[in-house]
Amino acid sequence: MATMTISLPEPMREFIDAEVASGDYGSASELFREMVRERQKHKNQERLETLLLEGLESGEPIAFTTLGLVCSSCTLISAASVPMSTAGSASG
Repeated sequence: MATMTISLPEPMREFIDAEVASGDYGSASELFREMVRERQKHKNQERLETLLLEGLESGEPIAFTTLGLVCSSCTLISAASVPMSTAGSASG
């Protein structure tokens, strides 16, 4: 694992020390790793929301089912799809 040295104002250092002393974290490094993971999740969530909004604003919606994508100019059916007429049929 790589090592990093950081400078903190005294109130932040006291907070870190208190968190470790409370037993919630085994070390300052563990606390920082947790904070970085949370920040990464937050950034990923922001990116997902941006992409979803872009998709919503991109134009006319396209019908989508669990079997695949169906629109007037294309048909994409997943390899696992089963025609509705034979789905659940005992005679096959």
